[in-house]
Order: sequence, then C-alpha cells, then structure tokens
Amino acid sequence: MDEIKSGKISFLERFKRSIVDIPSYNFFVKESLGKGIFYLFLLSLMVGVITSSVMSYQFKNSFESEARSFIIQTPEFEFKNGKLNVQADMPFKIDDYIIVDTTGVTDESVLDSYNEGVLILKDKVVVKKNLVEKREFDFSAMKDIEFNKQDAMKYIPEINKWISIFIIIFGIIFVTLWIMLSTMVNALILGIAGIVISKVQKMNIEFGNIYKICIYSFTLPIVVDKLILGYLPIYIPYVTLVYYIVAGIYMYNAMDSYKREIQE
Repeated sequence: MDEIKSGKISFLERFKRSIVDIPSYNFFVKESLGKGIFYLFLLSLMVGVITSSVMSYQFKNSFESEARSFIIQTPEFEFKNGKLNVQADMPFKIDDYIIVDTTGVTDESVLDSYNEGVLILKDKVVVKKNLVEKREFDFSAMKDIEFNKQDAMKYIPEINKWISIFIIIFGIIFVTLWIMLSTMVNALILGIAGIVISKVQKMNIEFGNIYKICIYSFTLPIVVDKLILGYLPIYIPYVTLVYYIVAGIYMYNAMDSYKREIQE
C-alpha cells in the first residue's frame, strides 16, 4: 500500500487494484474526477491498441493469401491510359457476383437480375449494393496509373502493409473513443443505481464519488468483454446484463468499504 499512501500510483497498479483490491477504491474516491477520467482513457487506449493490433494481424494474414488467390484466378489484364483490357472470353464471372467485360458488349442492365454485384467494364466499375442503389467508379481519374497482372501480384504486400497500418491507427482511435464514451455513460447509469443504494443503505455518499467508483468498477467487465469474450467462439446470453451486474458488484463493495472508512 506504499503507492497508495504516497499518492503515487501508476496506471498498471490502478488497473490491478481496481480488479483485486476493493479497499483501494477508498483512495480513488478521494482523487479528482479528472484522474478517474484519465485512468479510463488509458484503459480504453490499452484495449484499443490490443484489439486493433489483433484485427490488423488477422487481416494481414488473410488478405495476402486471398488477394493472391483472386488475382491468380483472373486472366491476363492490363490497365493503361484509364482503360482496362482483359485477355479472355467475355463476359466472364469471378465468384458468381463479379462480372467482367471490357469489350463494350455488356452494359449495366446485366446487374438487373442480381440483388448485389459488381460489373467491371473497360472504363469503369459499377457496384450494385442492393435493389435500388448503384455506384459508379470511373477509371478516367486513374489515367496516369499503369499496371498489369504481374504488377498487381507485386503490389499485394505493399497494399497489405498500408491497409494493416490504417486498421491499427483507425482502430485505436475508434475503439478508444467508443470504450471511453460508452463507459462514461454506463458509469452514469450505474451511478444512478448507486445513489438509490446509498440512500436506502444510509451510506451518505455523494453522486460524484459514486461516479468515480463506477468508472473503476467497469475495469474487469471491459477486459472480459473486449479482450476475452470478443475472441472466444462462445455465446453468452444477456451479456450486457452480466456486464452491468459485475460492475454493480464492484460498485456496491467499494461503496460499502468507503462507508466503513468514513464511519471509523
């Protein structure tokens, strides 16, 4: 408890104590709300880094093999001056939903019989997302780019690298903000329940202190939900309710510990 007594406590120490040491919540309550929010930010960032790294690793392993397999299945092609030329009998299909025809014989009407599909023409790509939505991507914007099938195979590792980096960066930002903001809302909801408990049990704990307790109370639920259950092939019914119950147990025990300290 030396770190607690001196007021110097690292993030990892807070992380550990919020899970296994309920009396430490007495110290957390006495700190400013800003420190609790900062702890939540670091916790969210840690989870964001781990989950994004795992997603990037999984994507990197699957994308390269699938992309190579896809290109190997395609006939020889060349893209030059904003035009695509394919050396094959056309039209032909790839994976039953991608239609290719660079001869000019096939038009967009071929997609009318598909709920969703892709039509690759000489000068553009038409993507049908559903029965009513179509999008076109004109090759004219790429007229300075040249590549063929052999080049495409060489580009795969480089494309894979940059997409993987993007997944990590975007994933860290998105996951961190999502966990942080959603936990602040969840702590508010749980804190309302904490106020009711405080009144009924005559604990006389202010809402601000209960809210700080709730922030730390979600540590274990976040770790289990994002870093364990997220990667296990199991289904847990009412997982959100379990999420709140676990946090609620931590909150109640921390409030009880703080009440006893106040009364001493």
